[in-house]
Amino acid sequence: MISSLEVNDVFPRCADQIARLIPFDRLAIVLVDEDAGTKTDAYSVGVDIPGQEPGTVTPLADSIAEEILNSGKPLLLGAVELAERAEKYPGSRARVDHGLNSLIAVPLLWRGHPIGYLNIRSAQDDAYGADDIKLATLIAAQIAGNVAASILYARSEKESASRKELAEIGRIITSSHDVDAVCERFANQARELIPFDRIGISLLEPDRVTIVDTFVSGVEMAGYTAGKRYVVDETSHRGVIRDRLSTTSVSDGRVGPAQAIDAQKCAVRSGLKSLLITPLISQGKVIGTLTLRSKSENAYGPSEIQIVEQISDHIAGTISISRLYRSLQESEEHYRDLFENAVEMIQTADLEGNILYVNQAWLRKLEYESSDVSSMTIWDIVHSDSQDHCRKIIARILRGESVGEFDAVFRTKMGKKVFVRGTENCGFDDGQPVATHGIFSDVSARLEMERMKEEFVSMVSQELRTPLTSIRGSLGMLASGQLEDKPDQARRMLEIASANTDRLSRLIDDILDIQRIEAPVVDIVLAAVDSRGLIEQATEEMRSFADEAMVQLDASGCRAWVMADRDRVVQTLTNLISNAVKFSEPDSVVKIGCREETESVKFTVSDSGRGIPPEKIETIFERFQQVDSSDSRDKGGTGLGLAISRLIVEQHGGELTVESEMGVGSTFMFRLKRALESDIPAAH
Repeated sequence: MISSLEVNDVFPRCADQIARLIPFDRLAIVLVDEDAGTKTDAYSVGVDIPGQEPGTVTPLADSIAEEILNSGKPLLLGAVELAERAEKYPGSRARVDHGLNSLIAVPLLWRGHPIGYLNIRSAQDDAYGADDIKLATLIAAQIAGNVAASILYARSEKESASRKELAEIGRIITSSHDVDAVCERFANQARELIPFDRIGISLLEPDRVTIVDTFVSGVEMAGYTAGKRYVVDETSHRGVIRDRLSTTSVSDGRVGPAQAIDAQKCAVRSGLKSLLITPLISQGKVIGTLTLRSKSENAYGPSEIQIVEQISDHIAGTISISRLYRSLQESEEHYRDLFENAVEMIQTADLEGNILYVNQAWLRKLEYESSDVSSMTIWDIVHSDSQDHCRKIIARILRGESVGEFDAVFRTKMGKKVFVRGTENCGFDDGQPVATHGIFSDVSARLEMERMKEEFVSMVSQELRTPLTSIRGSLGMLASGQLEDKPDQARRMLEIASANTDRLSRLIDDILDIQRIEAPVVDIVLAAVDSRGLIEQATEEMRSFADEAMVQLDASGCRAWVMADRDRVVQTLTNLISNAVKFSEPDSVVKIGCREETESVKFTVSDSGRGIPPEKIETIFERFQQVDSSDSRDKGGTGLGLAISRLIVEQHGGELTVESEMGVGSTFMFRLKRALESDIPAAH
């Protein structure tokens, strides 16, 4: 007999061989499924009998087939016996009615277990004898072997295909950390393994009391959609979650609590009759369920449960990984936001110093673009003043030493110094250093404030000490009685004390002025003011001071209106006039004026004094600064007038500048915005 692993090849060849050995009018090979209690006409040739075509499935009970399989022995029947069996087994009457009067039926046994039978019939009465039975038995044994082999092969192929499908499902499910992105692809692939008309994935909420339909696909069930939440104890999931076992049932709308009944009724109305629910278990904990529904009755049995449980393992693992990934991603985003929005400068570098990461504050402070960083090292931003110090710090942290806060000097892309204070530490992997991490604050402004504070204290103490020393000396001489008989000299000492007292008063007033002007709570009150009136008022206030110095004041100007705080601008002009008078020679002229421009009015105060050295042009606007250290003593003043004037002009939105030529004189100037017609008082 020619063997084959394909059943469809085996049966025709068996029939050809039997035809040469045993004459027949109809030959059939029937396979049985004892578990299901059915038999299937797998192959037939010869007389056609309606209702017994290949592939027809009929009950095994109450048939000649059941008799043969129960006995396990061949059966030889003639016309009389067949007529009797037709009365006993109505399913056999069709063959008798078609004139098939002789029968040889031989069980197909595989390892002692019946898998079917060989059915040979002839139209002749008593056509077969004992020799035919022996021959048919031998042939049946060969057929059984081939059928068993082909069944095993088909089962193996099916299992192989199932394994491939499961592997593909596993690949799809684990191909992404986004469960929503793979569910639809997974559902389509799962249909190749197990039939369903609706599939759903439901996940337990952290409270483990509520369950959410996370994904659904297939036939719609009114009221049951993705995203809807239910109380577990009011659903069909409750037993599966509690017992951690899969379950199958037919939805008939008659069992379970109210919510479960509603779900079953919805399923029945949607034509869904079979239900399979399996738990999704990850790390020993139920996290949800996988639900399949089918329009067929009894669609799910042990083999389907086994497949679905394998699928559920993949899904549960992917969901857990997805949750972990999402949690890590959220943590990463949270910390990235903290780093990116931090005011501190944050940097990470490898062991060679190549910069791996910097935050936005780092880029802003050092004036770099993100594209610059990839090719930079930390030594590109450490100023030469700090290179040695920082290299020693890095060496220490690479050895695992703890380093506290330290100061360093960085440099911007344009080479500007940035004074920083911060910490540096090292990341280790298996005891080996892998990267350095630094967090720094820009302390340039703080250091500048400290420097200015020190200078301020030093200057104020010096400015206070000089007049106080003079006052103390003068009063000391008077108190000692040394000048009792020298009234002129005593009067001179009192004049010196009085002058120095005035100087101290002016110093305190100027310091308070600066404090008030710089304080954010003090506002400049702007109004439309006549520029010529400002010049005239300031000039008149300084007239007596100029006359005493024998300096002439020449005031002139335009009649333009500006937006200004009258008192503050007059204070600025008097400061500038006072400064010009002090540094002018007797019989010289100080000129005060203004000139209209397109959007502003330019004010100027000019003298013909000694002039200001170029290197002193900016420093004279700083507090307690004079062109010469002896000016405070010889010319009077506190060294705060120009600093106050500049602050006032800046609060008006302008800038106070000076042009000077040694031996020729100086001109101080500033601009104020012109007033709109609508701002000018109607009376003018």
